[in-house]
Amino acid sequence: MNEGGARFPIMITFLSYIFAGVLFVGGFLGNFLIFLALVLTLAEDGVGTMNGSPLVNLIVGLTSGANLLLCGSSAGLYYENAAERFPYFLTSFQKFLVFLSNEGLFCTIWFTALLCLLYCLKILSCNHSLFLKVKQNIPKLVCFGIVSGLIMSTVSSNMPLFFYSFKLNITLNSSYSTASLASYYCENPLTWVFIGLFGLVWVSFPFGVCVISCVTVISFLHQHLRNMKSNSSELSNCRLKSPKRVLQMISFQVLLYIVLLLEVFGGVLASGASQNFQSSSYMIIYPLYCLMTSANIIVKNRSIRMKLASIIKKMSRYSPCFHCFLQESQHTISEQTRRGKESMVNSRTG
Repeated sequence: MNEGGARFPIMITFLSYIFAGVLFVGGFLGNFLIFLALVLTLAEDGVGTMNGSPLVNLIVGLTSGANLLLCGSSAGLYYENAAERFPYFLTSFQKFLVFLSNEGLFCTIWFTALLCLLYCLKILSCNHSLFLKVKQNIPKLVCFGIVSGLIMSTVSSNMPLFFYSFKLNITLNSSYSTASLASYYCENPLTWVFIGLFGLVWVSFPFGVCVISCVTVISFLHQHLRNMKSNSSELSNCRLKSPKRVLQMISFQVLLYIVLLLEVFGGVLASGASQNFQSSSYMIIYPLYCLMTSANIIVKNRSIRMKLASIIKKMSRYSPCFHCFLQESQHTISEQTRRGKESMVNSRTG
């Protein structure tokens, strides 16, 4: 009984490591494929005009890059935490991981909000003069959003380390024997004031931009689909697929975004109170968000799927085995499509 009871926690820990590894690998590979597809097809003629907007692809690439940074640094932090390598004094490597994690987190928060705003400006139709003026200056707005987001994310990522170093210098010259980032948050009320103002401005602002943009687009697309269904025949139902994909992609992404920001606010409130909460953020929430975001973009974004298909076809030229596998997969898909069409025709004639 004692051996079985001793093995059970070890088994749970081992399974948690496997689960975390699957999330990290899946989130990293998914965003890496998107980033690679956008980079490799960047110089192709007609990619931006035929398969999607260049600005949308740019923001999607930046978001995937931020998710790559967040997922990779979270894996390093989770390993350091699991190995109990977080002493009272952070090493340079641990500070670097914290900086990369914060940089990736703030960048993905900002770039996702910018992407939703861009979708809103491109999809919505409005005759208001202010809206038309903003829509005409979309490239300038995107450039300003990217530059300001990178600057603010870099500054914000250094703030926790600045407070930690400030507290550490005070502690080394006082009667206290230990110092940590969490102890400074708990002991200095001015830090809580700064965190509250920072969260209100830097986290709540992109949250408001993202949610308002997504709700507006969802409402517009829902009404647009209703109008198309009432005015279209059965032969033109294929025209409904693109608005439906965009509607599903935006709806699912805003849910993921809300979960991520709730975790950010929860992490601020629980700072220093629970190390397990921070570990669960690195182990589950961050890589799961990166994985689900990449899956949502690949499945629902036709432009990304076409770019990935183009890269896969190019790779198949250099690998005979991969080429045979690709041909068999295409044959299976075409056969299933043919059978589906035949069953649909038979059901209509019957």
